[in-house]
Amino acid sequence: PMTRAADPAPVLEGTSWTLAALPGRKLRPDAIATLRFESGRATGSDGCNQYGGSYDAAGSRFQLRGDLVATQRACPPAIQQQAEA
Repeated sequence: PMTRAADPAPVLEGTSWTLAALPGRKLRPDAIATLRFESGRATGSDGCNQYGGSYDAAGSRFQLRGDLVATQRACPPAIQQQAEA
């Protein structure tokens, strides 16, 4: 039988992500959630507040370390609800 080599692990470093779907919710166009991996840090926005911290990646998984920080702005209720989701 033929065997297939394991798919290579995705490389996160230097990539940027934008939230495209949230189960059970329609995304607000005025609250775009982002995530960027650069220089061993994960940073972005939940559509309301900014966040960042270091991360570890192994195989097809990544984990944020315990140094995650975020702003705590008072945002409009609808945007805050999406950010919390």
